[in-house]
This record gives sequence, C-alpha cells and structure tokens, in this order.
Amino acid sequence: MSADTGARPTLAVFVSSHGFGHASRSCAVLEHLCDLEPELQIELFTRIPQWFFASLGQHLHFHELDCDLGLVQTDAFEVDYEATLSGLADRLPFQPDLIQNLAQGVSALGCQAVLCDIAPLGLAVAKAARLPSILVENFTWDWIYSGLAQQAPVLENYATLLQPHFAGADIHIQTEPVCLPAENAHRLGPIARTFRMSVSETRDALSVASTDPLVFITMGGTHIGFPFLEQLKDRFPEIRFAVSGASETVETDHSLTLLPVRGPLHHPDLVRAADLVIGKAG
Repeated sequence: MSADTGARPTLAVFVSSHGFGHASRSCAVLEHLCDLEPELQIELFTRIPQWFFASLGQHLHFHELDCDLGLVQTDAFEVDYEATLSGLADRLPFQPDLIQNLAQGVSALGCQAVLCDIAPLGLAVAKAARLPSILVENFTWDWIYSGLAQQAPVLENYATLLQPHFAGADIHIQTEPVCLPAENAHRLGPIARTFRMSVSETRDALSVASTDPLVFITMGGTHIGFPFLEQLKDRFPEIRFAVSGASETVETDHSLTLLPVRGPLHHPDLVRAADLVIGKAG
C-alpha cells in the first residue's frame, strides 16, 4: 500500500462486503464528507467492487481487502452455518501480524482516522495504529451472532470475541432502523445516496408511463435466482416490474424490465420512482 497523500486530510475506510447495503451507506457518508472537505483523500479497504464507489472519483484510493466475513449465505435468505463457522475459525481472533501490517499501512498512507461500516477488523487496526475510530452501524455482528446462536451455539463465542471491538469505537453512530440501541451512540435517521434523476426521468428510461403502477424488486448485491418472473407476467400483466440483478444486460419482456446489478440506472432513483419496493432490507 502506497500513495502520495501529501498534507491532504486522509481517512481510512473499512466496509463490510456482506451485500451492498453497507457500501451504499458508506458511499453516501463519503460523498457528503467530500462535499464538506474537497481535499479529502479516502483509503478504502473492502471486497465490494471498485465500480460501486465511482462517484467518489479522484478522492478514492482503492485497496481490495477481505475485511469482514459476516455470514456466508447460499442466497439472499439462507445462512450456510458450516461455511460461516469455518470462515470465522480462520479469522478470529484476529492475527496480530495482520493487524500490525494493516496498522502500519494506514499510518504510512497518512490516515488520520478510521471509519468502519460494521467491519470489526478496521476497529482493531485503528486501535493498533492509535488512530481515532468511527463505527457506523444499524446492527453489529456480535448482535447477529448472538441471535443465531440457537442454530449454531458456537456463534456465541464469536459474539463475545467481537463485542469489545464494537464497544471500543471512539465515535459510535447508529442509523435507523437500529437493531440494538447503544447508550453512547449518536442516533441518526436512515442514510442514503443522493438522487441523480427525477421520477419522470427514471420512468422514461424504463419506458414506464407516469400512470403505470411500478414495482421495484431488489436483493442488493446478494446472488439470488428469480424463479417467479413468468408468474409476474402471467398473473399481473397490468403492473410493471423492474427487477435488479435478474439479467446481465437490460432486457424488457412484456411487463418486466430486467436489470443488471451494475446497471445504467442509479439504485436510489429506481427506489424513488417505484410505487412499491420489494427487497431484502438486511
């Protein structure tokens, strides 16, 4: 890791790659920070594809890093407990050499603070580098693991390992909907990226009239099949459906518009243009 940051204000950012929700929230936060501080340099550590953060432009230095396992899932809804436990056993507790190397790396990059969207590795790195840490979350993995311990009791051990990392953040920001309120946290409303197109412009791009009912179906960045598409066409011909992640290219099939995950339309614009959104919230 190397970058010529000079005297620019520089922020290390560790983002969970469990779906696109954490990346979307982080992107919204970082876009606003760049508006407030035009000289900001962002050193981003994640396995979310770099294209997702294209709006950050020249502010961004991207470092591909598997910084958060979270849960291994077979699709958007089902947890693979065996693979999750195997992955956690390989990662936790964090290896001291890994933490030290990353701490030295963010220090060498000139980072003055570390922002984490539920990636506990970043919090451990901040502590080792003696940098202020900021945690942004509406849930943390210790809470998730404790809730799933009935299905896999050993998850409680990993919750215990991770809890001090989350509790030790210097600044703790919780965004609605909050799963487990923390007394010392700053509470904010939902955080989302800004719109780029009007409702009418988005509907025009989809060839959907302003009077047509539009349903947007999305599972974010998590792979899932869509076995119900033919039923949507047959049973609800009067309703237009836009389905994200259902195709590699934009395709229109009667009342269906199938969209790739990396598509030409901004996700928040699709949400705003729809009359109903069906999706996996987290």
